Amino acid sequence: MAWRGQLSKNIKELRFLMCQSSSASASARAFVEKNYKELKTLNPKLPILIRECSGVEPQLWARYDLGVEKAIKLEGLSEAQISKALENLEILILIDHGINPWNPLISNAWRSKSGARRHQVRGLAPNDTVTMPNDVSEAAIYGN
Repeated sequence: MAWRGQLSKNIKELRFLMCQSSSASASARAFVEKNYKELKTLNPKLPILIRECSGVEPQLWARYDLGVEKAIKLEGLSEAQISKALENLEILILIDHGINPWNPLISNAWRSKSGARRHQVRGLAPNDTVTMPNDVSEAAIYGN
């Protein structure tokens, strides 16, 4: 999964919020236990924070440039769905900026450090919360 090594290009911080003992957080705990080491190895400078609190609803928060944050509710998701949601966080920020993530020329321009579009945040509010679908396809977003 090559996308795992690219997380730190647009995402500045990942935060997993979960309960230490609730069944609602079981898949989130299992995902972190199985995938934290690989994610950290592939993205050594990306802060990956694990926050445990009794009774909290499991969530995954991503912080982007300029303090923009997105959240995904993890309750009821399997480990595979959590992995897909994490991959979709990269796609979601590109779409919010009006960039087609499936066009390699545009995606690469977005990811370049000199690209001016990188810092144009339109239509996003700080701490914006979204619920990610299990699968995001170009047809679903653009109606193709």
